[in-house]
Amino acid sequence: MNLAISLKRALSQWPDKEAFVDGQKRLTYGEFGKRVAALTHIIVNLGLAKGSTIAVMAPNCLEFTELYFAAACIGAVLCPINYRLASHEIEQILEHSETQLLVCHTDFAELAEVALVNLSRIKLVAWLGAGSLPDTKVKSVRYEPYLLSQWNKELIDNQAEGSDLAQIYYTSGTTGQAKGVCLPMKMSATMPLAPSLSSL
Repeated sequence: MNLAISLKRALSQWPDKEAFVDGQKRLTYGEFGKRVAALTHIIVNLGLAKGSTIAVMAPNCLEFTELYFAAACIGAVLCPINYRLASHEIEQILEHSETQLLVCHTDFAELAEVALVNLSRIKLVAWLGAGSLPDTKVKSVRYEPYLLSQWNKELIDNQAEGSDLAQIYYTSGTTGQAKGVCLPMKMSATMPLAPSLSSL
């Protein structure tokens, strides 16, 4: 199932219903849909397509959900990273997953700064939060104004198939490097949007 179908259904049936609460942020499905649509354009404008990897290192937040749906609409692969890992472990995951876009909260700027030193594949780091941006050789932007630069654009839907890769979660036991666990679109689409309030 393409997650864009769930999103479009919610936008058509409940555009004015409150969908998400994240601290002081409150969004209707319509507002959420506009943000996801803008994000799909950002991803495509960077040259990412089906199979490209987007990593995210952030606490539970609205933007995490936006990435979840935007990546699925594009057919890109979302790679959530545990911010409790050491910088060298984060570097290994970014390298192994072939990440091209990293969305990171400034609370973890120091970790990311070290992890990015030797990486050349990443095209952009989009920063969440109000903290200072680290000095990296990778192009950096603030997430929110960058998203708003693509406002009022139509949602891009690449018609991802159920067998397409949706997410990679890195996990390991007590020894050895983390290993990527791949989740296809079919499994990641088991949580469709509903009209009830979602509290993050």
